[in-house]
Amino acid sequence: MNVIGIDKLVKKVSLGRSTIYRLISEGKFPKPFQAVPNRNAWIETDIDLWLKAKVNPELENEHVAATTSAAPLFDSILDEAIMWENIGRCRRYLEHIENVARERKLPAAARDAIAHQIRSLRLLCDELDPTDGRVTTMRR
Repeated sequence: MNVIGIDKLVKKVSLGRSTIYRLISEGKFPKPFQAVPNRNAWIETDIDLWLKAKVNPELENEHVAATTSAAPLFDSILDEAIMWENIGRCRRYLEHIENVARERKLPAAARDAIAHQIRSLRLLCDELDPTDGRVTTMRR
């Protein structure tokens, strides 16, 4: 599956950015997904189907079916991947905090309080870890 950004999209469909976003708001153009924070992208096959529908209006239903089925699945997989990355980062930070606390030879009460907080946050990371959901989603 190929994705394209706004610059490539503008060239591909020969429309300006404002026209593309107006068509999206009117429900007449495939919606983007957030590839990374603050960066939208489009599934290239959705754009190809939209272009084919413009050339041959009888294909309009094919375009609508494709854009309503592929994009949400891709969005959910992407959201889970971002969450998984953030949870991994959080676990590394917790490990770092634990190591720093050990190196600084804190009083027993402070070490116990930090250890308790780290255990609580690790449990939260385990609950939020989308690994199982990601595998389930991709099997569908």
